[in-house]
Amino acid sequence: MTQEFHKAHIAMVSPNGTSGDVRPMLAVAEDLTSRGHRVSFLANPQFQELVGSAGANFVPVGTIEAQRNLLEHPNVYAGPRALSTFVNEMVLPNVPAIARQLRDLARKDPPDVIFSHGVALGSQATARSLDIPAISAAYSPMVWPGEPAVQPHLPGLRIPHWAAPFMYRVASLAASALFDFKTRTAYREANLEFKIGEVTRELTGGQRHLGMWSPHFRAPSKRDPAHFQTTGFAHFDRDFSGNREISDGTRQFLLDHQNVVVFTLGTGVVHGADKRAFYQQACEACRLSNVAGLLLIGKEENRPAAGDLGPGLHVSLYEPLSMVFESASLVVHQGGIGTTAEVLRAGVPHIIIPSAYDQHDTADRIANRLLIGGKLTWAQLCPETLSLEMDRIRRDFALVLRASGLGAQIRNEQGDTTAANAILRVAR
Repeated sequence: MTQEFHKAHIAMVSPNGTSGDVRPMLAVAEDLTSRGHRVSFLANPQFQELVGSAGANFVPVGTIEAQRNLLEHPNVYAGPRALSTFVNEMVLPNVPAIARQLRDLARKDPPDVIFSHGVALGSQATARSLDIPAISAAYSPMVWPGEPAVQPHLPGLRIPHWAAPFMYRVASLAASALFDFKTRTAYREANLEFKIGEVTRELTGGQRHLGMWSPHFRAPSKRDPAHFQTTGFAHFDRDFSGNREISDGTRQFLLDHQNVVVFTLGTGVVHGADKRAFYQQACEACRLSNVAGLLLIGKEENRPAAGDLGPGLHVSLYEPLSMVFESASLVVHQGGIGTTAEVLRAGVPHIIIPSAYDQHDTADRIANRLLIGGKLTWAQLCPETLSLEMDRIRRDFALVLRASGLGAQIRNEQGDTTAANAILRVAR
């Protein structure tokens, strides 16, 4: 039963990253607007139509050109350099625009609460300066203190449970030392007060902090700070214009073939250098395993050569993931949290090939803790290795049953409504 709250105006801030960084908050926005609340959504202009499809008022931050430059930057998914590239090229340059737009909103139509993605630096500081309640959100449990998984991530290193709180503290201090100078400069430009530890406050601060994942993916812990709350995954699956329908060609392909393996690199990695090779290897792996394959290539440059395709292979630029995953026997993907959430909801196994950010931690959870998939490195990737892993997972009936059972539980969660209610409880 939906709780009743006074009608509120919520400012949401998620201008940094790909559509995978926008969609979870848009799911919450749509839940709020469907109940008569007003939402002003700060995002990159690339997502204007997507924001409108959720019933929210669009407020621009940044430029489409900056978004495109980030996705095409050679280092944005290049291991250790990825985070600094993302912060320097998008997060910090957007701080003044975030502060300016929130101040403008406060003058014209003051929001009752500001809800921001953790990497939208400047949001929490601006909220404090305006004396407006604030809530932060994280999409990956990797940023939570004391989390006993791969944190901080180093390739091949798994942090023991007992060492996780210490390592988190070390990582937090190292990150503060690394980004403090540039963050302070960006805050000064935005006329915001900067304090030591500001990045951590932006990531997990506010009157409430929402972990927007399923408790089955990462369960609440007694060590979590009191203002932390796990909401469940928020589901918002449509293209940039708001379309939720699967294409006719893909629908027919799924009707004509059983046990389809879906290959996707999400909304970020797919733009990296030479990802066409991944889809070509996927074609050969499908032939070796004698299975049908659906390739979601993201952009035309990734389309395999005509000679690589056959009757059991189908290519599409984009499809609503929830609609194709429910017909899949296995999904091979990059480990982005949005893609992972949709595979989990569908109840099918994963093979994850992580590149950067939280993707390694996600791959570790899926393969080693939940035991519902496998993982490969990009160095290991070749048609033969991929085919062997596909065969191994599809023949592991216990693994398939675990994935199916977990999917049934996750589909019963209402992460968007849970998050929306948490926001409304804080709204003044």
